[in-house]
Amino acid sequence: MSIISIALPVTTIKLFNRENNSIFEVQEMGKLNLKSCKEIAKAQNAVLISKDNTVKKFDINTKNLINQPQ
Repeated sequence: MSIISIALPVTTIKLFNRENNSIFEVQEMGKLNLKSCKEIAKAQNAVLISKDNTVKKFDINTKNLINQPQ
C-alpha cells in the first residue's frame, strides 16, 4: 500500500447568521483573502466574523486511484 501525504492551504471562515442568531464555520480550500471571505459570507446570507488561514495535511491512498488514459 502506497500513501502520499500532501499539505494544502485551507481557510476557516467564522460567520454569523442574523436570522437565528447563530455562529457557524465554513472551510474553503485555498488561502483566501478578506474580499473572498466577505463574498462567501454574503452568499451564505451571513456576516463575516473572522477568517483563519492554515495548512492541513491529507493522506492519499494511491491504491484507490484510477489511471485514466489521455
